[in-house]
Amino acid sequence: MSLRSAGQRIAGTQSDITFDSTDTPIAAKSDGRPDCTVNPAINKNGTAFAFVSKFDIGSYVERRGLRALVLATDNVDPIPDGSVLFTCKANIAPTASGIYPLTISDVVLATPDGQAIADEVSVGGAIVVGTMD
Repeated sequence: MSLRSAGQRIAGTQSDITFDSTDTPIAAKSDGRPDCTVNPAINKNGTAFAFVSKFDIGSYVERRGLRALVLATDNVDPIPDGSVLFTCKANIAPTASGIYPLTISDVVLATPDGQAIADEVSVGGAIVVGTMD
């Protein structure tokens, strides 16, 4: 996940990422937490990751998600624009093929002095399994 700050001074973020829990789930470490790593270059050593469940209200379908808190209590320096915030490993099923969306929601951004900034444009991504032509 990367940050495009559009000129805003952002020192911390929170976001939820929903993923396909059957064919391309985010991997778990031995302690059951997501196998994600904060980018050490941004110096946000208070970063934490947790699995969460999201529900589609209309269909009552449970979707597996990841919550990422990227922050530090001892470093409120702004995160440089364009920085990779973190990376996660995925477990790709042997039968997986195609494009599996990663949907971003519930984004919270904070300035170095703790003020909330409205998220104007969150863009999801995808896990692509197979070749891209």
